[in-house]
Amino acid sequence: MDSRIKDRLDAKIAESLESADEIKRLAGALAPSLDAGAVSLGILAGRLYNSFYYQSHRVLKRDPYPDEFLEFVGIMEEHRERFLKVLKG
Repeated sequence: MDSRIKDRLDAKIAESLESADEIKRLAGALAPSLDAGAVSLGILAGRLYNSFYYQSHRVLKRDPYPDEFLEFVGIMEEHRERFLKVLKG
């Protein structure tokens, strides 16, 4: 993955974790009868995927390559426990 995209994704992860209360509030409003943690995780994943995809277009002027997407998935897996802890807390 291009270092510029990785840096922006790292910043978006930090920003998203700081906004965990907003994400949880949105999840509760959208799906009050569902598992709020799972919905929150979905919102966070969507937010980060959108950032990854948008930055690929903005910086590289193209869609991410399959190997770049797999690297993105790996980054998400690296942070999974941290995401769950923050969103359930």
